[in-house]
Amino acid sequence: MSCSDISYRRGGATRAQILEHLRECDADFSPPLHTYADLADYSAKIAGRAVTFEAWSGGVLAGLVAAYLNDPEGRSGFITNVSVLREFARRGIASRLVADALEYARARGFEAVSLEVEASNAAAVGLYEKLGFERAEGGAGRRLRMRVRL
Repeated sequence: MSCSDISYRRGGATRAQILEHLRECDADFSPPLHTYADLADYSAKIAGRAVTFEAWSGGVLAGLVAAYLNDPEGRSGFITNVSVLREFARRGIASRLVADALEYARARGFEAVSLEVEASNAAAVGLYEKLGFERAEGGAGRRLRMRVRL
């Protein structure tokens, strides 16, 4: 499948579709997502509280960025998930979805967005740096906190 087979949407995925996507991406997280999050609970939280930015190929949720943008008083958001199915990797999907999330936050008056990433995940760290994120204080264990000013 090519990039032209991908359509981008916001807020359309159901909890069940998010759960299926996270299960398929689980092993690509470092460490695997299920080792630090209950996937059913996490997908319900994303579906209920996050704004989702989605890449679809037919009926398949190929890419997902979920952001908590529910603190307009503090003007700071948090990206809780960035994932792309392995067969859709390296097509710019993650870059596009994160950029869409940042533009959405900017348009709503947010001043910054942060996220956490495994410090050893050089590809993800590089992607976030390319999108303007900088290393910030915080992060737990081997997790690196990154932040971008909007």
